Amino acid sequence: MVINSGIKEAREKKMMTQNDLAKRMGVDVNVIKDWEENNTMISLKDVRRLTKYLDATSDQLLLGCTKPLLIYQV
Repeated sequence: MVINSGIKEAREKKMMTQNDLAKRMGVDVNVIKDWEENNTMISLKDVRRLTKYLDATSDQLLLGCTKPLLIYQV
């Protein structure tokens, strides 16, 4: 699963510690650790919250994309 590395990468890019992110989100630091270590599933609600706190798109977090995906209609 890519999201664990996506969260860590986005968090480090913002120069935040796991503790910093946990405080901003109002969760225990172990929640962030578990997400980054892929020990627990993350809800879509929390993905949306992470996009706000990490200034990242859901594509970046979920798929490891550096740029948003373009969808073409045929």
